[in-house]
Amino acid sequence: MTFEQMLRNAKQGDEAALEQLLELYQPLLMKNSYVFGRFSPDCYQTLVERFLIAVHRFKIPDDLSEN
Repeated sequence: MTFEQMLRNAKQGDEAALEQLLELYQPLLMKNSYVFGRFSPDCYQTLVERFLIAVHRFKIPDDLSEN
């Protein structure tokens, strides 16, 4: 499944696609969850929440091909 297909499916409520996107971005979310050199579970939770909101709000241009 391409990234665009994953994103479209996640926006339509496909939990498996949303989980795949989260797995794809998890290293970045983890990396940005460190505060003063220590992992912050609260920060990670906030980043995951914001990520999920961003996926649902993201607008995919109609002119992109669906290969």
